[in-house]
Amino acid sequence: MAQRACIDVLDKIAVATSEYFAIPGSARDVYFSNRWFANSKKGQPLAWHPSLYPHIDRGNTAVIALAEISLDVGEGGALHWKKAYRHSSTHRFTVLHDLGCNPSRKSAHVQHCEIADFKSHLIESLQLARAAVLYFVEMISIAEMANTASPPKKLPIRIPSHHYIRGEDDHDHETPHRTRKRQRVRKRSKS
Repeated sequence: MAQRACIDVLDKIAVATSEYFAIPGSARDVYFSNRWFANSKKGQPLAWHPSLYPHIDRGNTAVIALAEISLDVGEGGALHWKKAYRHSSTHRFTVLHDLGCNPSRKSAHVQHCEIADFKSHLIESLQLARAAVLYFVEMISIAEMANTASPPKKLPIRIPSHHYIRGEDDHDHETPHRTRKRQRVRKRSKS
């Protein structure tokens, strides 16, 4: 279940990206593997989806990072096994073995895997999902900063002195010299 959820997060990122950037098309046809590039014919080089190109042109490097992940998870990519495990657990049965991986009988509907290998793939899938979520957040952050017409507002912050916070000083932001002088005057008046 966790393996499947990790890969499903990627598709949800693609849908959220489509919604945020108002990319046209049916939400039912949006997958992490097809969101970033325009549909191209076999043998043609990849081209950015026309709705994403302006964001890439403005320097949204997180879009590029998400597209790179999609290529890695896609067929022939370095992380393709993550998606294959997800499909196996969604559409077939996965049997985990603690000692050896020798099924008693072969079946096209059952995938056999050693527990150690599955755990390793699961941890990598969790790391992949975390990275994709972080890139998604960064993508939105970069886009929001680019959409801001004016620089962010800066407000001055007044930080009271340590002595003022502790109630030892009625005068905030005094110089150390003036504070010492006032303390000497207090000592004399007590005597």
